[in-house]
Formats: sequence, structure tokens, C-alpha cells
Amino acid sequence: MQNRIVTPGRSHGLLRRRALGLAAAAALLPLAACNLDEALSVKDPYTVTPPVARDTVNLPNTYAGAVARFATGISGRQNREGGLILQSGTLADELIDTDGFATRQAIDRRAAGESNAATLDPYTYLQRARAEAVNASDLFATTSQNGSVEHANLYNIVGYSELLLAENFCSGVPLSLVDVNGQFLPGAQQSTSALVDSAIVAFQQAATMAGALGADGAAQLNLARVGMARAMSFQGRYTEAAAIAAQVPDNFRFFVEYDAATQNTYNVVFQIGNEEKRWGVRDNEGTNGLVWTGDPRTPTAPNGTANDGGVTGPHIAQRKYTSRSSDVLLASGMEARYIQAEAALKAGQTGPFLTFLNQARAIGTPIGGTTPTGVTIVTLPALATAGADATAMARTLFSERAHSLWLTAHRVGDLRRQERNFGFPQNTIWPIGADVRGGQYGTDVSLTIPQEERNNPSFTGCLAPPSTA
Repeated sequence: MQNRIVTPGRSHGLLRRRALGLAAAAALLPLAACNLDEALSVKDPYTVTPPVARDTVNLPNTYAGAVARFATGISGRQNREGGLILQSGTLADELIDTDGFATRQAIDRRAAGESNAATLDPYTYLQRARAEAVNASDLFATTSQNGSVEHANLYNIVGYSELLLAENFCSGVPLSLVDVNGQFLPGAQQSTSALVDSAIVAFQQAATMAGALGADGAAQLNLARVGMARAMSFQGRYTEAAAIAAQVPDNFRFFVEYDAATQNTYNVVFQIGNEEKRWGVRDNEGTNGLVWTGDPRTPTAPNGTANDGGVTGPHIAQRKYTSRSSDVLLASGMEARYIQAEAALKAGQTGPFLTFLNQARAIGTPIGGTTPTGVTIVTLPALATAGADATAMARTLFSERAHSLWLTAHRVGDLRRQERNFGFPQNTIWPIGADVRGGQYGTDVSLTIPQEERNNPSFTGCLAPPSTA
């Protein structure tokens, strides 16, 4: 047995997404003693109850729960709201809602309120991933698996869950927990900055743990480095971000894995977008949206009539993800070079800026199915120039990032950073004007925390309006 979370034959560590049943436990048996009866001794394999969670015999299921929740938060469940990639892409200019759901249309128009149910799934599953990973990491610390690759991965799940909540939701996200006795522990609301700080602490813990493992911990170490650098860029801490990103090798890629075996493990960006035609692609959405069609990093294809009967026009489907099993890139050396490029631009270093930009283009963007089979790496030739002045260069940077990191839940954070850190007026970079379905685009630049959070007595609503970058 290999005590790793790398699928045999694959070259990169994966956040494995599996149902919390026999397949999950069997796949993760190396985490515990190799006793099949003990490893599968969970009465309800689809619910990690408090007694199960605190029983060290059930480490495989405890671990699988955290990674499954995270994957669901990223790319959703069949016939649900689709996860963060779809909802954040809808708020930004990556996708347009192509069915008749008023909740999704409100997000698309940048005018969704607290009662909008479409944000509940991504918010809930990222919160559950974070909470389950916190509890699981505490449990790991009491066993022989303390300091293992899986233990480091749990801290990375905490870090990325908190960072994605900070980038995509309004300020005021609480960090609650359920203790080992099943008692809900309401967390205090966190400002966006405080939430990012918390994510950085988790990444630092993951990096320290993974760094002590040598070659076995390399994937988790670089995953933590990209997360830290991404978080620091969001805060405008560019010198620190660049120094950390510089340590990430060009060939590093880390994917969240999906599987067509069951509807709970689909890549729903493909399933609900391409097969059900409920989300599509539109160039120049709301005047300011980027052009996606024609760039090999953002492949699209005509896909008949949209689910709304053609109100939004012909359905143009994304082709970045080509099946229900397509994996999602979470972090990479390519992203690290973009982080360095952004830091160089902020420092006025236009030569290094262009160099890092072209390094990212040469590293390439993964397109296709499961990793590594079925994946094509799209590379592009070097740019001779990135613009005549700092403003033009910033536009080039964020356009390059948008196309290379398309449909990976980066775009909302990028637009907010472009506004806050680079001074671009909101109405020059976000969709504005008349919506094709009627009405006008609003001013939201983040998703609103769902009203279900009102069950937390510590929560009083967004600390700052969703229009605040």
C-alpha cells in the first residue's frame, strides 16, 4: 500500500472526491491500519456523525468527508446550484445563466439579496469542508498519522475554503464549528481581511507539515505556497506573495478530482452546463465582459438552444471541461508566475512583469478530462509587449489570468483586486447596462452570505455591502 493520495499512474497529488461510502474508505485505507473490517465499521457510511468522527479507527471516512465537501463546494452536485465555479462565474463575466431560474438570473445581474437560494450550496459546502477539515486535523494529531501528507492536505482544505469564501462572499463570514459531541459552536463574523489572515495561517501550517516530509510532501507544500501567495496578493502584500510564489516550480499542477461514477461526484460545470444547458458562455457580457470564444485556453462550442428556449440566444457551451469526470485545476506553477507578474507590475518592474507573463503562457493551461489522461496543455507564444503604460499592462495581466484560469473560481477575486488594488472603476470592468432578459445590471461585486446563516446568533448580515470590493 502507498500512503499517498495520488491515484496510481498520476503524477500530481489530488484532492480526492468520493462518496463517503465503501469506495471512499477502500481508496483511503493507507491512512489507517490495514484492517478492512475496522476501516469500514461505519453504520451510516454517508454521514460522518460525531461519534464516528472522533473514533480514530474511522480516519479514512473522516478524511474523505472533508475532501468530498470541498470538491462539492467547488463544482457542485447534480440538479443543485452547481458550486462556486458556476455561481462566481455567473456573477462575473465568465458565464451567463441560460435557464429560467430567477435566483440565478439575479446573481447574473449582480443584484442578488440575502434570500437568494442559489448561493447556499457553494457557501454551505465550503463551510462544511472547512469545519470537517478542522475537526479531522485535530483528530489526526492524536494518531500515528500526525504530520502525514493527508494531515497537511486537511490544513490546505481549511486554507482554500476560507480564501474562496473571502474572495467570493461579502465581508462578515462567520467561522463556526460542530464539536465532537455534535454541539454547534457559532463563530464570530470575520471581516474579509481577517478571513484571509485565517486562511494564511492554515496554509502556513500545511507548509510546515508538508515541508518536513521531504519529497513526499512536495505537492502539499507547493499547494500551500500557491494558496499563501494568492491570499497575500488579495491583501495587496505583493512583495511577500512574490517571494513565496517564486518557490513553486513551473511544472506544478494540483487538481480537484471528479468522477462520473455517481451523480454526487460529477463535475457539474459540465453536467449542468453542457448537458442540461443551464449555463452558457457570452462574449462581452454587459459591455465590459471579456471575449472568450476564439482563445484556445477558453474553448467553446455551439450547443443548440439554451434551456430558457432561446431567450439568451443560442447556447454556447464551455469546452474546458469535456466530461462529468473532468478534474479542476486548483493551483499551479502557471498561477505562481502570474502572481509574480502582478507583484512586478505593482513595483513598476515592467521588464520582469513581461517575463513572468510569458512564462505563464509557456507553462500552459490544462484543458480536457481526467488527469493526466485526456488533458491537453495549451501553450501560447510570447507577447512582444503587454501595453504602453501601467493601466494597459494591468488590463493585459487580468485578461491573461482570466483566460488561463477560466472557470476555476478565480475571476471574482481578480475583478475585486483589479478594482481595489489597481484603482479600476467598478463600471469599467464588471458587466453593466441592460440585461438581455430585461432589467439592468446592479452593483454587486461579491455573493451575499445566505440568509440561512441567520440561524447563527453571531451573524447580523454582511459587514459591508456586496458592492464593496
